[in-house]
Amino acid sequence: MKKMIQGSDKLPVGAVATTVGLCTLANAFNAIGFSGIRHLVMWFALIVWVLTISKIVLHFDTFKKEYTQVVPGSLYAAVMMLTAILSSYIYPYLPILGIGMWYVAVVVHAAHILFFTWRNVIREFNLKTFLPSWFVTYVGILVPVVVGTAYGNPIILKALLGYGFVISAILVPAMFIRILKLGMASQTELMKTIFLAPPSLCLVSYFNLTAQPNMMLVTFLYALICLIFLYILKSLPNFVNRPFDGTFAALTFPMAISLIATLNTARFLINVGHTAPGNFFNQVFGAKLFLITLVIGYVVYHFTHNFVLATVKKPVTKVSIEEVEVVE
Repeated sequence: MKKMIQGSDKLPVGAVATTVGLCTLANAFNAIGFSGIRHLVMWFALIVWVLTISKIVLHFDTFKKEYTQVVPGSLYAAVMMLTAILSSYIYPYLPILGIGMWYVAVVVHAAHILFFTWRNVIREFNLKTFLPSWFVTYVGILVPVVVGTAYGNPIILKALLGYGFVISAILVPAMFIRILKLGMASQTELMKTIFLAPPSLCLVSYFNLTAQPNMMLVTFLYALICLIFLYILKSLPNFVNRPFDGTFAALTFPMAISLIATLNTARFLINVGHTAPGNFFNQVFGAKLFLITLVIGYVVYHFTHNFVLATVKKPVTKVSIEEVEVVE
């Protein structure tokens, strides 16, 4: 562990985003009764969180270099997303610490949004670096709503939900138009999967805070999730046939949160009396759970393997997020 902390500068920010996806997948398993998987994953996530904080503190120059670049900088929001998820795990055992971590996650993520906006939108906007990774920064702040409804501040939760819908309604069409007009380099193609995150986060957060969800809104959001997921399924063979690099993190959290959205939609339909479609979506959830477990397991393995080799054994050649930032 000491060698890992000393070598924490070699931990790519994509590994943090991947851990957020792994935790979300574990919460899906927990929702169907497999709590042991969640415990194991959360302890793994705690190690990643400690290594990330160690990187920021002990290797500040490395962190600063990454944070001031657009794409890796946008992904650093995942640190606070992971903090929020860990707060939900810690809360039942240490309530004060759990609540404190939740507030830290919200406040620091909000500060990150403000800084990112000033630096990359107001001061100097570059359409070439306006990529789906921006969803991590701007929409990822809904994670405290997804995990913190039992102990989070109700006013903040509702405000975040409203913000999430508004920013998604702005960013998703804008990003879609940008990609249609400029396209994306082959190295950044995987980032298109992040389109799954905004509607999925909005739908899960909406279910969490709304006693009687609107069927039309639920249908619209889930239809959007299905369309994006079908595109990912179509593209998945091409994605996994390419050499592993940091952009594979894009396959993890968006797919995992869409899994939670599917489970919640199935339960909602059954609760309102639409048993047949609800049972159908339960089966869809099972199929997605199998597929997404394989995909996230593949990505987690490669990130873990590369980091262990880089810190404990010998350096490993890898392509980082920073190397794929500029899109021509």
